Amino acid sequence: MATKGTKDTKDDGGNCPQMDTNVHEWTSGIERNRLCWRVQLGCWFNWFDWGGNPERMEEPFWLAMIRSGAIACRTREAFEGVEHFSPPAVWTFHRFGKSINELPDGRIVEVAGEHEDYYDPDFHIYNDVVVHHPDGRIEIFGYPEEVFPPTDFHTATLVEDYLYLVGSLGYVGRRRIGETQVYRLRVGTWVMERVETRGAGPGWISEHKARYDGAGKIEVWGGQVAVMQGNEAVLVDNEARWVLEVEKGTWARG
Repeated sequence: MATKGTKDTKDDGGNCPQMDTNVHEWTSGIERNRLCWRVQLGCWFNWFDWGGNPERMEEPFWLAMIRSGAIACRTREAFEGVEHFSPPAVWTFHRFGKSINELPDGRIVEVAGEHEDYYDPDFHIYNDVVVHHPDGRIEIFGYPEEVFPPTDFHTATLVEDYLYLVGSLGYVGRRRIGETQVYRLRVGTWVMERVETRGAGPGWISEHKARYDGAGKIEVWGGQVAVMQGNEAVLVDNEARWVLEVEKGTWARG
């Protein structure tokens, strides 16, 4: 099964898109003072002193944003005292560049992703995991950045009990030219691990596709790779096909 980071609806013109959602309905049971505080500071949880792998994020406002489908800028408008163009970002699940996988037991796992672009006050690249259960329950898991960095436009490929997360676009300035970001997420415990790889790989790849061949290898193709041209990092098309041998952690051309 091929997986690819998804693109959600975004606005490229600086205007807030219209959404037929009512975040008030989903947040009506949350204390007003706590709700407004979470609107303003919700997604910046890495400011706080926690460090679990994973950390279960018991945050009613985040659950409300997931269930309502509300976008950050409309949420700013919905609650008085939150100015439309003032940082910090509003936590939102309206993202692009996230991965979505349906597991054999019916659970759906969504990993990380990005909201808007650098010019927007709600721009943020996430490093969380959201698990949707068939009975309607939703679990949110967070990670310290040193365990799982902000990630977007990656792929998530199921290999036995792990989702292998390959690639990322990431923040400008944090892209490690020549390296390929690989993590694996243990299904059930949701522990995140960095995968050390060897051999010549695709480099800092994003917006690609991936599939498991059923014989211990993940095939990666398409997308774009960050490379240096002079003193500037630029994105170029990935024209090669790559293979990651999962057990050995070795890259080779396909």
